[in-house]
Amino acid sequence: MNWDAFGAIGEVIGAAAVVISLVYVSIQVRSGTKALQTTTRDSVFKSVQEWNLAVMADPRLGWIFQSGSRDFERLGDEDRARYLHVMYSFFKVFENIYLHHLDGVVPPNLWEPNRTMLTVYAASPGGRKYWKERKTAFDPRFNAVMEALKPGPLAPGHEVSQLQPETDDQPEPPATSMEVD
Repeated sequence: MNWDAFGAIGEVIGAAAVVISLVYVSIQVRSGTKALQTTTRDSVFKSVQEWNLAVMADPRLGWIFQSGSRDFERLGDEDRARYLHVMYSFFKVFENIYLHHLDGVVPPNLWEPNRTMLTVYAASPGGRKYWKERKTAFDPRFNAVMEALKPGPLAPGHEVSQLQPETDDQPEPPATSMEVD
């Protein structure tokens, strides 16, 4: 054999090694992408769950969220302040989900059900008032989504308006102590 034959064999082996390396890298990238999507999906579920648990853990905060969504103006000053904070957190959770969706990490089948829940509260009177006054605290891309939201028919149980307004004969939820030791 001559040196040209060895050179040709070496080039074939080198080309095959490059192809094998590219296939391996491709597999690793897909695996990493899948892991990132799984982690992000879990993060989305966790952030929504944590927000919901925080509101549920404090009966007064749950009441403030529902009442403020129906009629922000009926809340007292302290409850309005808490409503503004809970709505900020609520919208930030959904902004995060949407930005991950834009990055392609949150697929449409995960974004769409969350967009439905966002629409329910964003379209409520309190949600609209909050958004009108505080939208500059959010990413412009999320602002565009919020401006384009069109409330439509909702699944049963999602309507904020199903809640009955307070009457004088209904007891207020328990007050929480704001005292600092």
